[in-house]
Amino acid sequence: MIKLREEKNKYLIIFLKKYFKKLIKKNFQFVYLKNEDLFSELLKTSREKNTPIILCMNHSNWWDAPLLIYFAYSHFDIDGYCFMELKQLKKYPFFNLIGAIPIVRENVRSAVKSLNFGVEIVKNKSKVLAIFPQGELVKNSKLPIKIHSGIAYLVSCLGKCILVLSYIDYRFSLNRKPNIYIDIFKYYNFEDQSRYNRRELTRLIESDYLECYKDFEERFLKDEFQDFKIILEGKKSISEKEFPIRSKVDTSLFSD
Repeated sequence: MIKLREEKNKYLIIFLKKYFKKLIKKNFQFVYLKNEDLFSELLKTSREKNTPIILCMNHSNWWDAPLLIYFAYSHFDIDGYCFMELKQLKKYPFFNLIGAIPIVRENVRSAVKSLNFGVEIVKNKSKVLAIFPQGELVKNSKLPIKIHSGIAYLVSCLGKCILVLSYIDYRFSLNRKPNIYIDIFKYYNFEDQSRYNRRELTRLIESDYLECYKDFEERFLKDEFQDFKIILEGKKSISEKEFPIRSKVDTSLFSD
């Protein structure tokens, strides 16, 4: 039964984090992460000060949820929760057993109840609360970027929290399989909720995401990912093992 629940099935977490890691390795060549050290420091601060982290993620692909499980439970070993549309949870109810909080964005009263539940289980604790603030699957290229006010509501209710903005993109490069790029591109350390009102904070986050999107597009065109770190490498196919893809063509093969 899908419901608002704080308890999680640890055995299911162990199984799913291994399963999704294997699935990601099968379908992608590399998972890249920018600012891994920064996020580790923010997690350290969260633990030392019992300050919750709100992890904000754009939502452009079905893979975002499995990636979040790998990112949180396998790579960083985070104690966290995330909001997930009720209609999606009905398709994949096991997410509810590992920390997914059902939310119905179209029903204001129900949505506020879910947001308040999220606040209740992480406030003044070293926990991570993940949210896809676009509320639905949206192509990264769809502009203008529209962010709903749920993040600002969480910040205002929590008072003391760390808001982390992350950008995810999926792209083909030189390999047969696509890559995943994760950019932890900005954070705000809130001591209280008085710094911004909800409307201002929502517009600010939209502006931050637009700037990050433009930066990523420019990086991709120039192939400038030196500050991204490979955190997971996919399995090579038989053809790739036999015929490795080179980044440059050996022109000597065509010389006289």
